[in-house]
This record gives sequence, C-alpha cells and structure tokens, in this order.
Amino acid sequence: MSKVAIKGADTGTGIFTLESPATNTDRTLVLPDEAGTVLTSGTPTVLPKGVPAFRAELQTSTSISTGTWTLVPLSTSVFDTSSCFDTSTYKYTPNVAGYYCFIGNVRVGAGSPAQYYSAINKNSTGFNTGSVITAAGSSVGAVTTAPQTSMSTIVYMNGTTDYVCLLGYLEGTSPFFDYNPIGFCNFLSGFLVRAT
Repeated sequence: MSKVAIKGADTGTGIFTLESPATNTDRTLVLPDEAGTVLTSGTPTVLPKGVPAFRAELQTSTSISTGTWTLVPLSTSVFDTSSCFDTSTYKYTPNVAGYYCFIGNVRVGAGSPAQYYSAINKNSTGFNTGSVITAAGSSVGAVTTAPQTSMSTIVYMNGTTDYVCLLGYLEGTSPFFDYNPIGFCNFLSGFLVRAT
C-alpha cells in the first residue's frame, strides 16, 4: 500500500490548513500518479466557474448607410456571465485579463449589393487598420437571399479597458443589417480561453 506524507516547508511561519466542507457524504480525492504542483481555482492559469462568456445579437432588421463601415447595434444580450457587454454602446469589455476567442457574424441585405464586409474591432468603434483584429467579406451581384460573413479570432484583452465590437459594411441600394428569426442573424460572442 502506498502512503501519503505531509511535509512542512523548511522556512516560513504560516500554518497551512486542509479544511473539509460541511458534508454528510464521504468523498474521495484521487491524486494523479505524477509529480507537480497542484493548481486551484485561485491559480491564474486555471479557469474557474463563471469565467467571462457572452453572446449578443441584433434581433431586428436595421437600415444602414451604403458604403460606410457601421457599428452593428447588438442591443440584445442573449447571455453574459460577467455582465461585461453594454447593450447601449454595443461593446464587450471583459473584466478578466487573458486571451479570448471571439466569433462574429454579419448578415446584410440590399437591392443589388456589390460588396459586403464584416470586422471585429478592438478598442475602436470605427474602421481603421489599427483596430481590426479579424475581417471577412465578398463581392456579389443581385441576390435573392441576404448574404452573410462569419469570422473568429483569439486576442489578448487586459481585463479593464480593452473592448471589442462588431462592424459591417455594404454597398447597395437601401442597405440594412438583416434579421431572420431562424438563426441567420448578426451576432458577436466570445469566451475566455486562458487567463493571465
């Protein structure tokens, strides 16, 4: 039978206490058969329950100007585990520093559209090369259904001032961000991949 030994540090004056929860059920914790440091929910590289994750959507068709990069008005928060998405400014500002995966989709409509693009921006609500972290797009002729573009990326966020938002661009007559209730919509979602 193997044994468990508890060894105190050679230096330091603090007392390390192992404390059991108030339970009426027997529990067993099995350690892995390997050397290393045990991580806890307080360790920065471990993702505890409730890490930032969200999805925001545009749930109504919205007219836009042709040939102009436009902030997608994602006014509906489908879920937001850390209350970090602002439905009035359409920006997501996570409160935990780390690397985040973001996924965006832009669906547009217009008469005889020529070009349509989408972008996920960091720290800017306008389109410029210094703020775009990922983009997608295409050129089309007249279509019978609304075209859409999707994109995803991983980016570092500082957990205080960094934010992301979704932009769309369309050339065409009477352009608009299109909404379809069966799932074809404009959305931005994301989650923490690794805390720092």
